[in-house]
Amino acid sequence: MQKLIESQITTSAFTDCWDANSPPYELFLTELAQKLSKDLAGSIQELSASIRPWGENRVRVDGDFTTDEGSKTFYAEFVWLSSLGAYRGKAEVRDKIPEPSPKSIDQFISAIDAIQDEDESTFEGQVFEATEGVDETSEDLPLSYASVFALFERFPGEDFGNPGPLVHMLEGRGGYENELANSLERKPSVPAVTLVNRILNGELPNVDRAHWMTALHDAATSDTAVAEVKDLAQELLEHQQENADDAH
Repeated sequence: MQKLIESQITTSAFTDCWDANSPPYELFLTELAQKLSKDLAGSIQELSASIRPWGENRVRVDGDFTTDEGSKTFYAEFVWLSSLGAYRGKAEVRDKIPEPSPKSIDQFISAIDAIQDEDESTFEGQVFEATEGVDETSEDLPLSYASVFALFERFPGEDFGNPGPLVHMLEGRGGYENELANSLERKPSVPAVTLVNRILNGELPNVDRAHWMTALHDAATSDTAVAEVKDLAQELLEHQQENADDAH
């Protein structure tokens, strides 16, 4: 174990983590190897690890390895106590979670469309499962926007993670603004109103800011909005108006 760690965390990499004179390298290797070995039953075939500073006189090690029991991941934290000439720290080994299988945009759309209730799993859990394996850089991702906003409209009072992976996906890719505006006109929802507020938190031309402020106002007074969405829209509208007043 110690030799494998040494092959990954070189003397120079270890030394670069400390502001002043670095503590004993060999002792560090020994301590780390001992702590990791406590949680291992099989022999190690492969190991990769990296080290970085983690505060004053402290380092963090992250890595993974393959054993007879399968793939594992680990982290360790060590602090050097110069007054004692000793390290104190901890290490934790976990089973490595396999990468999710790739999911096409059509499969993603089907998964979103299939979310109809919380009988088997929470909405947040179902959304997390639906987004696993989706290539968010795919040129076809915007084809899913209609289904995403349809989900928001089916359950307008749900936040799906506050803001959750769907909102982050929309913001990360962009180009969702027309779908957002149309969704707000049909049936305002917590995620849609949240998206508007997040847009308004950024730098916008005056005409765009006026458009989204109107959208918030309309959501707060919409005949198709449920009470919690109206209340949230009104709260965010007042928040944005206060920000505008403070800016002047």
